[in-house]
Amino acid sequence: MKARIALLVLLALGLSGQVFTPPAKEGSPAPNIQILRPQDTLKGLREVCVQVEEVEHSFEKLGVTRRKIKSEVKRQLEEAGIRVADAVDCLQPPFLPYVRIVLMGLPVEPSLFAAFLSLDLREPVTLTRKSAERGVAFASVWEKNMLLVLSPDKVPTLRTKVGELLDNFLDDYRKANPSQRRKRLSPSGPDNP
Repeated sequence: MKARIALLVLLALGLSGQVFTPPAKEGSPAPNIQILRPQDTLKGLREVCVQVEEVEHSFEKLGVTRRKIKSEVKRQLEEAGIRVADAVDCLQPPFLPYVRIVLMGLPVEPSLFAAFLSLDLREPVTLTRKSAERGVAFASVWEKNMLLVLSPDKVPTLRTKVGELLDNFLDDYRKANPSQRRKRLSPSGPDNP
């Protein structure tokens, strides 16, 4: 059992993208680049796609389905003022950023599951290396993860845990976009002077 939990922990650590800035080459001037905090990457975000990449089959049998997760995430994003694009619009240039949800699990014994949850925002990026392939790549610019051990009767609470990760995302979004928040909360506007 301990070996299975250790394997899931290692897998979770491997999937959680860490951002770092490599040191400047010796003798070269430091680039005039601002290093962004993850919260800052959400500034100006207006539209996203939503993708639920993986849900453990055992979890789906216990009622935690891709469809339910996607529907709830989409609803909360739209309530926060972030438009969620239709799936067909997400597959065509210009590519939109997307909120990705991963929910992996592993039965560690008959009465326990280990679960890894991840919610991240992935943005289209351009590679600057001259030898890099041409095309679109996506990089995670904001990410939160969670590792849990739970009994089968607690599996339905995983939807709540995804909601907690999304709450973290939306809190950072609101901090990065205070004027957007004021617009949504303000009773006055073009139709209501």
